[in-house]
Amino acid sequence: SATPEASATPVVTPSLEVSATPEASATPVVTPSLEASATPSVVPTSEVIVTPAVTPTPTNTPTDSKDNKEGLGKDDSPLGEGALEEVADEAITSSDSDEGPAGAVFGKLQAKMKKNTKTSISLKWKKISGAKYIVYGNKCGKNNRFKKIKTVTSTSFTQKKLKKGTYYKYMIVAVKDGKVVSTSKTIHIATKGGKVGNNKKVTLNKTKKTLKVNKTFKIKAKTKPVSKKLKVKMHRAVAFESSNENVAAVTGNGTVKAVGKGTAYIYAYTQDGAMAKIKITVK
Repeated sequence: SATPEASATPVVTPSLEVSATPEASATPVVTPSLEASATPSVVPTSEVIVTPAVTPTPTNTPTDSKDNKEGLGKDDSPLGEGALEEVADEAITSSDSDEGPAGAVFGKLQAKMKKNTKTSISLKWKKISGAKYIVYGNKCGKNNRFKKIKTVTSTSFTQKKLKKGTYYKYMIVAVKDGKVVSTSKTIHIATKGGKVGNNKKVTLNKTKKTLKVNKTFKIKAKTKPVSKKLKVKMHRAVAFESSNENVAAVTGNGTVKAVGKGTAYIYAYTQDGAMAKIKITVK
């Protein structure tokens, strides 16, 4: 019975060796096929996808940077709402115009003379919640550029040690969080003690007017000086401004045009801030 057990052993051994041989030959056949197909398919695919994804990033960056650098207001002016404080400052102090740069409006601050003496001028304006106010001024004249005088949180300011009988010009900039909320129109005020004076008030031919869309109306404004003995030197004629141009627009000579249904006010204001308004109702 021991003899058949010995003969079984050599029969199993060669069978295992023979079967292992074809497995080994199969391995090199499969391996190069996988490596060859994987290499070209992965590399170009990832390169094509990444390249366009990076391209739009630098395109947007300079545009945003340019907008921030300009720092202009919503109306594309250096003094308009939203303009950076430093941009407004540069525009005002470098302006050669006696009226200052573009972007100033009357309606929000309504800056005007509060009081004047031989050596001082007091200003006042409307409050804008949360804002600080930067006061610019100088003697009137194109050769006298605006200078930053003071920053205040109240709605009034007095400048002292002025020359008697002399005109001075002022602008008020309301700023909040480093950006302009509104810039006042330039006001020209004379100190007492000379031959020149200021306006006391302005009156209009109407206080209210109803118009149909596309119809027009001419505002007639008349000024009254503080004193008939003093001449009001003209720096700027009576100006006009609409509180809502989508309802009523107004030209420089006071012609109102009804644009759309609603209510708006037209302000008529003098060079020293005296103001009258007319209510326009468009039906």
